[in-house]
Amino acid sequence: GKGGGLTVSEALAAGRPLILFGSVPGQETRNARCAQEDNAALIAASAKETARLAAQLSSSATLLKDLTHSAAALGRRHAAEDVARSALSHVR
Repeated sequence: GKGGGLTVSEALAAGRPLILFGSVPGQETRNARCAQEDNAALIAASAKETARLAAQLSSSATLLKDLTHSAAALGRRHAAEDVARSALSHVR
């Protein structure tokens, strides 16, 4: 997918690594770079490279495990609930 905020945050919340391709310059490319720097994503420069990276992930249990571990560590599974709870605590 692209490096959109929802794509990246939902994948990380689910503890799933990403292969990102075609991110729009600006926020999406920054999201992609951040996820890559934190070892939770791979960035492809072309559709062909996307396929190559997917095949690499399929054949390397170690790479998939490392990326998945990093994604899970970054993700906030209950982020929406936490934000709602925090907002409600200020209303009461």
